[in-house]
Amino acid sequence: MTTFYRPSGRVPATLLPVFLLALLALLPLASAYVWLITRAPLVINVFLAFCYAGCVGILASVVAARAKVRNPEWMRRAGIVLALAAWYCQWAAWIAVTSVRESPQFAGMAPAGLFWSTLADPIAMARFMFELATSGSLHLGQWRVPAVVLALIWLGELGIHVPMAPALGRMRAQQPFCEASGAWAKEITVPQRFAPLDDEDVQALLDDPAGLARNLHPVPADAADYAEVLLYRCQEKGPYLSIIAIATHEGERGRSEQKKTLLFEYLRLDGVDLDALLARWAAAGQGAQEQPVPPALAAALAHLQDDRYAEALAAAAAHTGAADPALRADALRICAIACSRLARWSEALAYWRDLFGEEDSAHNALQVATSAVMAGQLALGVEWIDTCSARNASTRDMPAMQILTAFVTALGHAGERHAAMPYLEQIRQLYADLGNTDSTFLHLRGLPFFSAFLANTRPFVHAVLGDERGREWYAALGPSLDAGGRQELDAWLQAEFGEEVPH
Repeated sequence: MTTFYRPSGRVPATLLPVFLLALLALLPLASAYVWLITRAPLVINVFLAFCYAGCVGILASVVAARAKVRNPEWMRRAGIVLALAAWYCQWAAWIAVTSVRESPQFAGMAPAGLFWSTLADPIAMARFMFELATSGSLHLGQWRVPAVVLALIWLGELGIHVPMAPALGRMRAQQPFCEASGAWAKEITVPQRFAPLDDEDVQALLDDPAGLARNLHPVPADAADYAEVLLYRCQEKGPYLSIIAIATHEGERGRSEQKKTLLFEYLRLDGVDLDALLARWAAAGQGAQEQPVPPALAAALAHLQDDRYAEALAAAAAHTGAADPALRADALRICAIACSRLARWSEALAYWRDLFGEEDSAHNALQVATSAVMAGQLALGVEWIDTCSARNASTRDMPAMQILTAFVTALGHAGERHAAMPYLEQIRQLYADLGNTDSTFLHLRGLPFFSAFLANTRPFVHAVLGDERGREWYAALGPSLDAGGRQELDAWLQAEFGEEVPH
């Protein structure tokens, strides 16, 4: 049975003194904020407002942690009060600084003293606001600021301050707490990266939390797309698990950006030996890292990296029969890659098959399949793509879409467009089954963007089906897609095939 952590709802009496201390901490925080915004440019002030709100939010999180509050709703309310108090303190500090600077009656007064008196006198603050409203504007240095502008600024600051503290306080109160020991569960960020999870992988984890080690596979530390694992150790119960999907993509300025998506949080792992699991992952993670090439192949690797493929092949071929399995496998790999780059497909096919005998991975089976197609052995390629899919079903080495697209690409290069259609139909069905064409959604699941699918399949569909049947082939997707996908498909069909002629 799938079980997630649920807070007990307890609110210890320690919340009151800890909360009062947090209110006192707002005084220097508000003073520092006002001191900065009265000296910084307007653009910087917007940034400072978010920083101030973030500090108040952190303060709310600290209150929940220190007071050991396990009631998210109570912490949400406490966060609202804390945010409003921060806003009030900011008002008092700003009025004090402005009055000392601009009003002759307060000239020479220390801003700190006026701050305290204003803070303790809400009526005086209300009077100041009334006078400001009736005067219509406030003179600040060389600027005369209309009252309505100040009101809008303060309301904007309220909109920035209020959401942060309740959200962070609530989040902290939701984290796993060990009731028997009276302490928060210890959070452990697993250092290893894991292979991305699709919907089936996530469901498998939810159905069988004890099978965690079988469903999470470490990948190299430089993997661009991966799953991040957080564990929470609790003394009296099994640990809890949260998983975050991280996808790397190119940003607007050409820089790599990461998109983080929470898959689920605080799944209870009954019957799991946490220390043994972490040790197993650490060992597997070391194995997933790229191993150094044996010295005997250093020259061959250097040739390969410098695009001297014939030299790399000659240097590595001498070691394909080595007694050392690791040396033999690496030599076969370099030979297979070199032959592929030289378009010597029959030789590449032989090397990839030998490498599969050493390392029976889905990746190597895919290389055999694509090399066979490029060598003109279509039937053998089909046989090996089935082997690749079967192998991948048990190991989950690669996204299914990556296998299909690589094989279809090879079929296209080999001129076997008719043979590619069954695999294109499988790709089309993947989009139909998901229904969602959002780019981020597709990227996290290893699928090309929907626009890329349309553009890349067009030459195959046109060559095999022609325009009329080709339009029908694409249009069959429409009922399965979301609104955005249907709109994109309709626009693309019109651009590629023209207006549909009614029969």
